[in-house]
Amino acid sequence: MKKLIFLIVLTIYSGLTAVAQIMDPTFDSSDFTSQKKQKFLFDTRITNRIISSHLKPATSIINDRSNIAGIHDELYRSPTFDPTWANRFQTVLDSVRVTTGMKGASLAVLVPGQGLFTGVTGISYTGIPITTAMRFDIASSTKLFIAAAMTKLQEQGVLSLEDHLYQWLPTYPNVDSTAMIRQLLSHQSGIFDYASSNPLLLLMWSDTSHFWTPQEILAFVEPQDFAPGHGYSYSNTNYLLAGMIIDAATGVNWIQKLHDFIFDPLMMDSTFVGAFEPRNGPVAAEWITNSLVILNPPMTGECSLANASGAIFSTPQEMAEWYNALFSGAVVSGSSLQQITDFEPTSLNGLGLEEGIYKNHVSYNHGGAMLGYRSKIWYDVQTLAVMCLLINDGTSMTPYFPPLLDVLYDDFPKKQNDAGISKILSP
Repeated sequence: MKKLIFLIVLTIYSGLTAVAQIMDPTFDSSDFTSQKKQKFLFDTRITNRIISSHLKPATSIINDRSNIAGIHDELYRSPTFDPTWANRFQTVLDSVRVTTGMKGASLAVLVPGQGLFTGVTGISYTGIPITTAMRFDIASSTKLFIAAAMTKLQEQGVLSLEDHLYQWLPTYPNVDSTAMIRQLLSHQSGIFDYASSNPLLLLMWSDTSHFWTPQEILAFVEPQDFAPGHGYSYSNTNYLLAGMIIDAATGVNWIQKLHDFIFDPLMMDSTFVGAFEPRNGPVAAEWITNSLVILNPPMTGECSLANASGAIFSTPQEMAEWYNALFSGAVVSGSSLQQITDFEPTSLNGLGLEEGIYKNHVSYNHGGAMLGYRSKIWYDVQTLAVMCLLINDGTSMTPYFPPLLDVLYDDFPKKQNDAGISKILSP
C-alpha cells in the first residue's frame, strides 16, 4: 500500500513542486509591503487515506457566531457582531470560494466593540461541510508561538536570546553553532532551509507513516547561505533548532512549554500539535489538488517534518484570541513584546512575525502553507482588530485574503452619530 501511495504521489510530484516551494505565498497586491518570496514547509503527514475524488459544487454555510467567553480583553466583548457587517464578511467569503474554486475555509474576525464573528464556506470533503469546530494546520503561523515561548524563557532566566547554539546543542554538519537564538527567530542565521531539500521530501512521501526526528531532518541541511547576522533568508531549520533548544534548556519538549505558557493559560482547547499529540476535535480534510484529498489528517510524516516550524493545528477563533492575548500583554512582558515586534527594516521580519501595510493600516501578521492548508493571521495595530483565515486548499492565498481585508476596512459599521470623517489632514 505504501508503494502504491508513493507511485501515486510521484506522478503528481512534478506538478506539486512548483506549488510546494514557498512557505508563505505572496500576495499580488502591492499594498502588502511585508510580503516576500519565502519557502514553505512541504508538510505531508500521511498515516491516513488518500482519496481521489470528483466534487460537486460546494454550498455556502450559514454564519456561526461562536461564544466569546474565551476572549481575554473586555474591549472585545459585545452582545452581537453588527449583522450587516457579518453578512458582508460571509458574502465575500462565499464569493471568493465560488470564483476561485477553493475547497473550504474558516474565518474569524475579532473587533473591539463588536466581539467575534466566525464564518465558514465550502467542504471538508465530499458531502461534509466545513464547520467552525474544525481544526486546520496553521503551518508557519506556528513560528510566533515558538518565538513567544523563547522570550518567556528569557524572562525566567532560563536562557538568553543572545545565547549561541553551541551553548545548548551539539554540532551538526552545515549548522553554524555560533549563530544566536535571536538570529534563528529572525531568520538571520544563514542556515539552509531543510524544506528545500527534494531528497528529503521524496523520502517522506515514500513512507508517510514515518516519524521524522530532528536529527534525521538535520542530516539533509546543506551548506550555509551566509554567515550568521550577515543577511536574511527564511528557513524552517531555524525553528526546528529553536524547538530543540527549548527541549535542552527546560528538560521537557517544546510542546509541553507551549501548553505551559500559552495553550493552557489561554484555554486553547481546540489547538494541538500534529504528529506529536492526538487530535482534540474534528480536522478539515487536506486537499493537495482538485481531485486528491487526504482524509483524517494530520499525517505523521508531514507534521513530524514540520516540527516546531509548522505543526500546530487550530481554529481561526483561537488564533484570533491568541493574537489578541499576545498583543494586549497577557502572554509575555512588555520588553519581550517589544523584541518580538522589532522588525528588521529590509525584511520586515520580527521574531516569528512580519510587519505589513494595507490601505495605510499597519499590521503584525504571519502566514503559512502546507500541501493542502493555508493560513493568514492579521493584527491591525491601530484598530486592534484581528482577522484569521484558514483554508484546506493547496492553492495560493493571494485571491482570498485581500477581499476580506477590504470588508474589514471599507465596510466597518458607522455609528448613528458618526460624521463620516475618515482622515484628519491638519493639524
